[in-house]
This record gives sequence, C-alpha cells and structure tokens, in this order.
Amino acid sequence: MTYGVFDTGRGPGASAARKTAARHNVPAFAIPTGPAVLVCANANARLQQSLTSLNIPTDVARRSAENFLIGTLVHEHMHAAIACAVDRDGRAAWHLLDPGTESLGRNLNEALAAWAQRFYFANDADMYDECTRYIENGTYPNWPYAGAETVETLYQDAGLPEIRSLVRLLRTDPEIAQRRFDELVASPS
Repeated sequence: MTYGVFDTGRGPGASAARKTAARHNVPAFAIPTGPAVLVCANANARLQQSLTSLNIPTDVARRSAENFLIGTLVHEHMHAAIACAVDRDGRAAWHLLDPGTESLGRNLNEALAAWAQRFYFANDADMYDECTRYIENGTYPNWPYAGAETVETLYQDAGLPEIRSLVRLLRTDPEIAQRRFDELVASPS
C-alpha cells in the first residue's frame, strides 16, 4: 500500500498489511480483519517531503499532499460503499468481497471511484484538473479510470439516479454491469 486502499479483509492485501504492520511493531488490533479503507500512517509526510524535494514551496506541498490524500480517501471509500454499504432494503453487496467475484466488475468499479474522486473536487479547479489528467492518462479498458468520462456523460445526461442505477447493477450482478458499461464506453451516445 503506497498511500491508501480499500481492502476486503481477505486475501493478499490484508495479509500484506498485517505483515508490514508486524515488521513495524504496529499492534495487530490496528489492522482490521474485515473490510476497511487503509491509509499509510506516514503518507502525508512522505508525500509532502517528496513534493518539497522537487522545489515545490512548503505551503503548496502541504496543500497538495492533503488534497491528494483526501482524493485517495474519496476514491477508496467509493469502493467500500459499492461493496459494503447497505441499499434501501438493508442489503450489502458482500459477494463483491469474495476474491472469486470481485474482479468481475473491477473496471466499472474503478471508473466509478475515479468519477467520485473528480466529482468531489468539482469546486476546486486545480484538483479537478489533476483528477482529469489522471483519468485521461490512458485508455479504457487498460486504464479503467478512463471509464470515469463515460460515468460523467451518464451523470450529465440523466443525473445521479443513473449513477445509482449503475452502482445498484454492479452490486447485484457485476458481470452484467461490466458488460453493459463496456458497451457504453465502446459506443458513446
């Protein structure tokens, strides 16, 4: 984990976090055994130091590091909400935490998380532009974050209900959701 990640509490990510924590004398109780958003304890300091080493002024480095980490938290919490939050009927999509099925909607999941991250910074032109540059850094599906542009188009055309519908489908049938999303990306309206 470089800065932050949503971890299901199962599989290699959780195991790696526990091993790293043990090497650094972090008590075992500090690493959750269930789904959690994990953030590197010294991420802010590391990022600020990295930015100041590039001769970026300290106040700009501090603000940039804070915004980057806020964006990371928004992104990772979107993953957590898709998998763990309860719907209006009180059900969570726990099947998305199953290592055997979590990859079925991975590209759509990443596109939604990248969209949420940029959406969060809608009133901060600099961070919005940074998020946009990240989203545009590759092409979908090899760069799944590029799918955030399709999510934005859906949002602009039909509003938040359309995004909720997409999330609901991802939570109930990730394979179908991914296939439909891939079709939308391939044939933009």
